Amino acid sequence: MSYNIVDNLVPVLHEANYDVIIHVGVGRNGYIALEKYACSGGYFRQDITGALGPLPGGETFGTKIDVEYLEAQLQAMGYKVFLFPEGVSFLKGDDDVVCGCVR
Repeated sequence: MSYNIVDNLVPVLHEANYDVIIHVGVGRNGYIALEKYACSGGYFRQDITGALGPLPGGETFGTKIDVEYLEAQLQAMGYKVFLFPEGVSFLKGDDDVVCGCVR
Protein backbone atom coordinates (compact mmCIF):
# COMPACT_ATOMS: atom_id res chain seq x y z
CA MET A 1 0.00 0.00 0.00
CA SER A 2 1.28 3.46 -0.90
CA TYR A 3 0.14 6.41 1.22
CA ASN A 4 0.65 8.79 -1.72
CA ILE A 5 -1.52 6.74 -4.11
CA VAL A 6 -4.26 6.38 -1.50
CA ASP A 7 -4.16 10.12 -0.72
CA ASN A 8 -4.66 10.90 -4.41
CA LEU A 9 -7.14 8.15 -5.33
CA VAL A 10 -9.61 8.08 -2.43
CA PRO A 11 -10.93 11.65 -2.86
CA VAL A 12 -11.58 10.91 -6.55
CA LEU A 13 -13.56 7.78 -5.60
CA HIS A 14 -15.62 9.73 -3.07
CA GLU A 15 -16.45 12.42 -5.64
CA ALA A 16 -17.72 9.77 -8.09
CA ASN A 17 -20.90 9.24 -5.98
CA TYR A 18 -20.77 5.45 -5.88
CA ASP A 19 -23.58 3.75 -3.97
CA VAL A 20 -21.11 1.47 -2.18
CA ILE A 21 -17.35 1.64 -1.71
CA ILE A 22 -15.68 -1.45 -0.25
CA HIS A 23 -12.31 -0.88 1.39
CA VAL A 24 -10.12 -3.95 1.15
CA GLY A 25 -7.03 -3.68 3.29
CA VAL A 26 -4.14 -5.87 4.28
CA GLY A 27 -5.14 -8.18 7.12
CA ARG A 28 -3.53 -10.76 9.32
CA ASN A 29 -1.93 -13.66 7.50
CA GLY A 30 -4.68 -16.05 6.44
CA TYR A 31 -7.52 -13.89 7.81
CA ILE A 32 -10.07 -11.50 6.39
CA ALA A 33 -9.87 -8.39 8.57
CA LEU A 34 -13.10 -6.44 9.01
CA GLU A 35 -13.37 -2.89 10.32
CA LYS A 36 -16.38 -0.81 11.26
CA TYR A 37 -14.38 2.40 10.92
CA ALA A 38 -11.59 3.78 8.75
CA CYS A 39 -9.47 6.85 9.44
CA SER A 40 -8.21 9.38 6.92
CA GLY A 41 -4.84 9.63 8.65
CA GLY A 42 -2.93 8.73 11.77
CA TYR A 43 -1.16 5.66 10.37
CA PHE A 44 2.05 4.54 12.07
CA ARG A 45 3.73 2.03 9.77
CA GLN A 46 5.95 2.27 6.70
CA ASP A 47 4.31 1.90 3.28
CA ILE A 48 5.73 0.04 0.25
CA THR A 49 7.70 3.12 -0.85
CA GLY A 50 9.32 3.60 2.55
CA ALA A 51 7.14 6.57 3.55
CA LEU A 52 6.28 6.67 7.24
CA GLY A 53 3.10 7.75 9.00
CA PRO A 54 1.45 9.36 10.75
CA LEU A 55 -0.32 11.07 7.92
CA PRO A 56 -2.37 14.21 8.36
CA GLY A 57 -6.10 13.68 8.42
CA GLY A 58 -8.44 13.17 11.28
CA GLU A 59 -11.68 12.15 9.59
CA THR A 60 -13.29 8.89 10.66
CA PHE A 61 -15.57 7.01 8.30
CA GLY A 62 -18.05 4.38 9.50
CA THR A 63 -20.03 1.75 7.67
CA LYS A 64 -23.77 1.11 7.66
CA ILE A 65 -23.15 -2.55 6.85
CA ASP A 66 -23.93 -5.05 9.62
CA VAL A 67 -20.33 -6.13 10.08
CA GLU A 68 -21.14 -8.78 12.71
CA TYR A 69 -23.57 -10.44 10.25
CA LEU A 70 -20.94 -10.30 7.50
CA GLU A 71 -18.40 -11.83 9.90
CA ALA A 72 -20.80 -14.70 10.73
CA GLN A 73 -21.57 -15.35 7.06
CA LEU A 74 -17.89 -15.44 6.11
CA GLN A 75 -17.12 -17.77 9.02
CA ALA A 76 -20.01 -20.05 7.98
CA MET A 77 -18.34 -20.30 4.55
CA GLY A 78 -15.11 -21.45 6.25
CA TYR A 79 -13.12 -18.21 6.18
CA LYS A 80 -10.98 -17.05 9.09
CA VAL A 81 -12.23 -13.59 10.07
CA PHE A 82 -10.85 -11.01 12.48
CA LEU A 83 -13.24 -8.21 13.49
CA PHE A 84 -11.41 -5.22 14.94
CA PRO A 85 -12.74 -4.07 18.33
CA GLU A 86 -15.07 -1.06 18.46
CA GLY A 87 -13.12 2.16 17.94
CA VAL A 88 -9.92 0.53 16.68
CA SER A 89 -8.77 0.21 13.10
CA PHE A 90 -5.54 -1.69 12.43
CA LEU A 91 -3.92 -1.83 15.86
CA LYS A 92 -0.51 -0.20 16.05
CA GLY A 93 2.71 -1.86 17.10
CA ASP A 94 1.78 -5.48 16.30
CA ASP A 95 3.79 -7.30 13.63
CA ASP A 96 0.62 -9.01 12.37
CA VAL A 97 -0.97 -5.76 11.23
CA VAL A 98 0.21 -3.03 8.92
CA CYS A 99 -0.83 0.33 10.32
CA GLY A 100 -2.47 2.04 13.26
CA CYS A 101 -5.49 4.25 13.66
CA VAL A 102 -7.52 4.83 16.80
CA ARG A 103 -10.93 6.47 16.60
